[in-house]
Amino acid sequence: MYHLFGCTRRRCIKTVGVLPILLVLVLVVWSYYAYVFIFCPQIYTTSPLQAASYLLLCHAFLVPFAWSYYLVVVTSPGHPLQMDETTPACETVIDIPLSDGLRRDVSSSSLDNGPPPLAHMYANEAAVPLTRSNDRGYEDVALGSAEVAHGIAGNRSLEVKSDGKRRYCNKCANWKPDRTHHCSVCGICVLKLDHHCPWLNNCVGFYNYKFFFLFILYGVLYCLFLFVTLALNIGNFNDFLMGIGTMGFQPTFILIVSGVFALCLLIFLGVHLHLVLSNKSTIESMEGDRRVRLPDGSIGTAPSGNLYDLGTRQNLVQVFGKRWQLWLVPVHSSIGDGHHFPYNRNVYRNLLAEA
Repeated sequence: MYHLFGCTRRRCIKTVGVLPILLVLVLVVWSYYAYVFIFCPQIYTTSPLQAASYLLLCHAFLVPFAWSYYLVVVTSPGHPLQMDETTPACETVIDIPLSDGLRRDVSSSSLDNGPPPLAHMYANEAAVPLTRSNDRGYEDVALGSAEVAHGIAGNRSLEVKSDGKRRYCNKCANWKPDRTHHCSVCGICVLKLDHHCPWLNNCVGFYNYKFFFLFILYGVLYCLFLFVTLALNIGNFNDFLMGIGTMGFQPTFILIVSGVFALCLLIFLGVHLHLVLSNKSTIESMEGDRRVRLPDGSIGTAPSGNLYDLGTRQNLVQVFGKRWQLWLVPVHSSIGDGHHFPYNRNVYRNLLAEA
């Protein structure tokens, strides 16, 4: 049916998906116009200083909100590197970009040769001996300096299918790295897929999740600011209709809309804050237990999400980066390459003990 109009299903979905983005833009532009050009001039007549402070705070919330929204819409969430299953492992070498521009080679043979080593995840663990054996005789192998700096667990995938083989997507005809899922809307696998958002016409994944979180955060602040400042200046709190007569229809309508959006976004922010602190994606929070390949070739079952839970601080670092000064700035600072992730070694060792 889609080909009757000369376009594929994915292209049609992307085209129609522009409509929610246009709706968001219309609401934002309208709110800005009603607040800056109608409401603030009314306040200026009685209190110029108050009007100036309102304008300053309005732009302080609106600019990072709009910046984050733009970035999460235009930034690709990240997709698995293409690997040819017919090519011998020794001949397939791929180049993975890291978050700061460093690069490293990963061969396909290393992607299907047992689980990743129990390596030191961060540079501050340098005091720990670089190589030691655990009670099962499985050695912890140190990573290279670039990998240590980025907290990458190793070249080899940790999660496997039920038969113990490397995860593979038949629809994409490509391998599926850890925490990767296939998006049925976009028709492609996405690194650390959280969900497909129609308001963005894009998937939320590894490379744009920070922008998505900041978009929600600054959206909450912007809507709350509009709601509170408009509500405080209603002419008569006992008679809402009198407030409409005092401020005018457009500022009053923005008051209602901003209040509704602030409540909805606040709930959404709480949900995603919980996911960030527990190092889960939305999909992972709804999944069952995760199958993990153990050193002896057997398959262990790890509770959903817990395998990647590194503790509150390190979970935040995974998404926002090690420089706290950039946490609230809409720039890419997430750690890693989206293909491999550090994991909770205590949980993994418990799996070894139970195997």
